[in-house]
Amino acid sequence: MQIWNEIKTDSDVEGFIDKTRALFSYHISSMNYKMYDYENDEVSSLSVILENNHNKIEMLFSHILNFRFGEIRQNTINDTIDSCYLKIHTDMQGKSRQYKIIVWSDRNITPNYHSDAIELGCMNCSAIFAYEMKWRYLDNSEEAEKCLQKE
Repeated sequence: MQIWNEIKTDSDVEGFIDKTRALFSYHISSMNYKMYDYENDEVSSLSVILENNHNKIEMLFSHILNFRFGEIRQNTINDTIDSCYLKIHTDMQGKSRQYKIIVWSDRNITPNYHSDAIELGCMNCSAIFAYEMKWRYLDNSEEAEKCLQKE
């Protein structure tokens, strides 16, 4: 397994998109949601495994605000990914709050935030809203080796 790559800046987002080729032709093969109660300061995490014919990638989201996954077909979710949306938003919780929210989706989306809720109802895609994200290759594939050489 490779080392974790954290998503904290726009440069990290660009690196993810470049190194993973925007997840083009990947599909979600599994996911695992966990919630921990550290003395009532609840922390949640969501691990998402994506695969294509050559590589396997894990994305790990922490402090989940909201998420949804599209329709499950042929043991995958939403079949293959055509485009990847990944952005760090600072505009989703009003001007008085300066939280950075990481938004990932397997389709191009325009995320909506109203009052204290993130709307996901009309989206025909998978989407995750969280405060933290990191990712890594899960195998020693050729693509993973190329990725490491770029760093």
